[in-house]
Amino acid sequence: MPGLIRKYYFISEDGMKAGGIYLWESRAAADAVYTEDWKAFVRGKYGSDPNLVFLNCPVIVDNASDEILIDASDS
Repeated sequence: MPGLIRKYYFISEDGMKAGGIYLWESRAAADAVYTEDWKAFVRGKYGSDPNLVFLNCPVIVDNASDEILIDASDS
């Protein structure tokens, strides 16, 4: 997906919640994916509406690449 940097899938210990955490280059890149068609696809596949929560990520500590990345737009 254009603009997608990384994604993580999760499931709660009790198995009642599952989802993904996506790191995007921008909100615009995320919005280009999370369209009404995408929401309808999720609804049809899983039987419930998707729940989207957008959060800012001002700092990324990446131990695999030994980098700390800071979003200059938040400073």
